[in-house]
Amino acid sequence: MGISVKEGANGGGIGNVTGPSSSTDNAISRFDGATGRLIQDSNVTIDDNGTINIPAGETYQINSNDVVDQDVTSGSSPTFSGANITTELSNDISPVLGGDLDLAERSIIIDKPDANGEYSALEKVSETVDTNGVGVFAVLEMAVDGHFDEADADAEATCDGPLALALETGTGTKLVMYKGWALSTGWTWTVGQPLYVSTTQGTMTQTAPSGSGDIVRKVGIAHSANLIRFDPSPDYIEIP
Repeated sequence: MGISVKEGANGGGIGNVTGPSSSTDNAISRFDGATGRLIQDSNVTIDDNGTINIPAGETYQINSNDVVDQDVTSGSSPTFSGANITTELSNDISPVLGGDLDLAERSIIIDKPDANGEYSALEKVSETVDTNGVGVFAVLEMAVDGHFDEADADAEATCDGPLALALETGTGTKLVMYKGWALSTGWTWTVGQPLYVSTTQGTMTQTAPSGSGDIVRKVGIAHSANLIRFDPSPDYIEIP
């Protein structure tokens, strides 16, 4: 008995789709160009469990906007709702929170500065500075007008207000630090000893002022010859 085979109808597609000679296992194939006939490999993979993976350093995007950075710590579970998240804050020099930051019994780790002129601020704001002849790391005191001038332990009026450390030179709207770390190779402090507002305008000293009418007010402590922790005390005494 003979066997006959009937030829079926031609398929509806036009064929001619080509791709690379090799590919990455589980990688998502992508069109290469706009012809619809050429595909290419990709770095994005979907494993057998449905987990999507992108290479380190790349980002998830929605409408060309980053949603979450790939550099998420292993085991963490970032969540978001209608807002972009950048988990690697070093990529964003001016990150802005959309609400309160809940540390959930965790801590923010502050690295101490390790080069001349560097600082690590716990409290940094822009303030109006009226006088600063010392420059960066000058000790400033808030006057009755709310502006900052060089602190001076010679009198109570120039040493009793809130204190800050200048982070910029000159006057005008400037960044100041209310609390934090600072490093200057020009300092030669005695390690472990307190720092005071000096009777020399805008500077610190480790010798407590002792003249009549002088103000003794601590502003921090030396952690090395060049490194200080700036944390001014609100208290002071006046030498009779």
